Amino acid sequence: MSVRIIAGKYKGFSLAVPPAARPTLSRYRQSLFDLLEAMANTPAGFFEGKIILDCFAGSGAFGLETLSRGASHAYFVDSAKESVSRIHSNVKKMKIENSSTIFCAEINYFGKQYRSEKYNVHSGVDLVFLDPPYGKAIISQALKYLLNSGWISLNTIIVTEEDAGKTESVDGYFEIASRTYGNTIFRLWRR
Repeated sequence: MSVRIIAGKYKGFSLAVPPAARPTLSRYRQSLFDLLEAMANTPAGFFEGKIILDCFAGSGAFGLETLSRGASHAYFVDSAKESVSRIHSNVKKMKIENSSTIFCAEINYFGKQYRSEKYNVHSGVDLVFLDPPYGKAIISQALKYLLNSGWISLNTIIVTEEDAGKTESVDGYFEIASRTYGNTIFRLWRR
């Protein structure tokens, strides 16, 4: 399956995708990014200067799209070595190594071992993408790990992608928006 950057500096860039990945369809990603851009209260746009955390990153499409749209840094987390290899390849081809940090780790290990202060993220990231394998019911646990390690603050917006028929309840967060496309639901959260 071909995955391309939709907009911004790297528009049209083709991403290397791991064979086992379930990439989000481009039209769904476009709709999500339109929703996020609509939240912008500056002429520069929603992503300008933001720090992003892309968990269960796969090809890194979410984080790479934000960098294309003006984000200042993206952190990528995936436990599959093949996914991490593809993210490294995409970052290198796009020549954005200085604005990308890639971790090969399970989300619980990442949350326990990689505290945000080590990476000069003292007040949490601006935006978190959580797109775990459908049906795994690990979003709440992942949010707990990320909160306890300082990646999430009161200002962080969290985007979850789930199977629309099997959504997970999330305690301690309130839903600020949601959109359903086919069997995919995006939900936006805040603490």
